[in-house]
Amino acid sequence: MNKVILVIGISLLLGACYNSERSETNINTTFGQELTDLKKALDNGAIDDKQYQKIVNKLADRRLRLDLDEDE
Repeated sequence: MNKVILVIGISLLLGACYNSERSETNINTTFGQELTDLKKALDNGAIDDKQYQKIVNKLADRRLRLDLDEDE
């Protein structure tokens, strides 16, 4: 019986922690700083060439979308 109460209590606690609203993260770095940090990660071996190119492309796409949004 105590185990059932414990499981229900944990379930309720975890359910209360869930937030279905989408949160937005503000990024306060420049595109140049992001590229510099990414290059350092490549040079230090934290990422490989393939990962580097993939992330550079994502950053460039995001930057382009932001620039297009500002033009509207």
